[in-house]
Amino acid sequence: MRMVLDLVVYIGMIVALSTFVLFHSQAEKSYVEGSTDEQVVFRTLDWPEATCAKIFIVGGVFQEGREMARNFGRYCEDQWNALDLLSLLFLTVGLVGRVVDWKSQLGPAFYALAAPLLVSRALFFVQIHPLQGPIIQASGEFRQVAKRNVSHSVVFRMTRILLKFGFVMAVILLGFIMAFHVQFRDFDSFGESFLDLFKAMLGDNDFFKVFSGDTYDFVATFLLVVGLFIVTVMLLNLLVAILSTSHAQVAENIDREFKVSIARMMDHYQLVVTNDMLPTPFNLLQLVVWPIAWCLHGCCGRNSGVSGNTQQTRNRSKEAYACGSKAIEPVVFWVVLGPVAVNGGSLLWMESVLPAMYFWRKHHRLQNKRENGGGDSKKSMHLWSLFLRYNVIIPCWCVFGAPVYLLLLWLNASGRVLSRCPCNDDASSTAKSRHGASKSTIESMLLKSPGGVGAQKLREFLDDPMDDKDVRQDEKDRRTTVEHIKLLRNRLENTSKEQLKGLEEALHQRMMKEFGLSVQARVGACTTKRDVGTNT
Repeated sequence: MRMVLDLVVYIGMIVALSTFVLFHSQAEKSYVEGSTDEQVVFRTLDWPEATCAKIFIVGGVFQEGREMARNFGRYCEDQWNALDLLSLLFLTVGLVGRVVDWKSQLGPAFYALAAPLLVSRALFFVQIHPLQGPIIQASGEFRQVAKRNVSHSVVFRMTRILLKFGFVMAVILLGFIMAFHVQFRDFDSFGESFLDLFKAMLGDNDFFKVFSGDTYDFVATFLLVVGLFIVTVMLLNLLVAILSTSHAQVAENIDREFKVSIARMMDHYQLVVTNDMLPTPFNLLQLVVWPIAWCLHGCCGRNSGVSGNTQQTRNRSKEAYACGSKAIEPVVFWVVLGPVAVNGGSLLWMESVLPAMYFWRKHHRLQNKRENGGGDSKKSMHLWSLFLRYNVIIPCWCVFGAPVYLLLLWLNASGRVLSRCPCNDDASSTAKSRHGASKSTIESMLLKSPGGVGAQKLREFLDDPMDDKDVRQDEKDRRTTVEHIKLLRNRLENTSKEQLKGLEEALHQRMMKEFGLSVQARVGACTTKRDVGTNT
């Protein structure tokens, strides 16, 4: 369910970013009145675009910062985090560019760079699929499997190979680009020369027309043929062979790769649930609830009497943050997944209406035929009754019955979800025990114990087990005397003596019982032998 929550929230954020940020910032072309000239019209930066972008950026930075603070080394090993950081960086630069100058092309350009990264991040949720998981699962590690190093990713491993191979191809292309740029000055820059040569590498033959009939026609043709042969025939085919080999290494261990993918996903979401990490933008609500939980936890909670030193203040802050996180998490589940469950259940129910009506009607006809002796069942039923039954009552009940029930069930669950507040567990449990609640709590069970110790007393004892009237030192002078050690020794001796005495008594009773049984058995055996001798 936690992964489903992340998936639904992420899809919603992609839709919101596309609607209010990416598609909203695009420039449009329009014609000037009275002429055929085109002019570019930029959209101004409005508050929906700025608000949506800020929420996504701040929530993403907060989430990535928490993961870095928890384990920076492990964070760097996960290659999905590179997509997150790059997308946040591009969105931030694009938003800053839009704020500084909304007519500039800098903002939409960086928004466009962030779009493929944001959409590609959705592949993270496909890792649990048995076919797609080993292909797109990212691990940055190599594990020793059957005495061979096998990577746990196909896509990311191929990306690394492409980067290495691209360096070699760029160096070779650079030499030919310089040669063509020196011979023909028609190109404005090296970038234009590279683009034209890259098009020729992919099959664009217009490049031969550039130097046709020129002074360097023979040399240029020779260089172009050699360059295309090296790049297209040799390097590209070599790249295909390397990528095929890389894919084959992972395909040999497809089952193991899928298990590794599932294990990593389970480990990831175990950390997410343990640390109460909500997806963006709901993680920002934890920061809003945190000061409220701080006040409730400190003023009316169980730590109201704690003195204010640094360590206790940090512990109090952590407890308040955990309290706020646990309070907001069920509300997020109810708000996000509740409508999804209601709509999904309603659609499935509506799809099953027609087959259910068909089979019900078929069964009803067969039953009426049996009752009427094989005659026509419709003659025994009124036409209005048939019309109301099959066209009004049954369709309305089947179509609207389940959706209304699911909607009411979801709304009814809000009372249970919103009434939860883990900030004052002790106070609420004590109040329930006073008002005679039917459910047993830890507080009530502790109070019903022979010692009658409550949760507050138990916490105080666990914080300081030496807090005893016979052993506790004086708070003013903090003296430790021999009498205190003697008291502890005497207490241990008395406890040991009582335990030993109880064990001795139990052992004595057991021995006497076994001795009595053995004596009875021997007496019975002797009596049997005497009776046998007398009869003889």
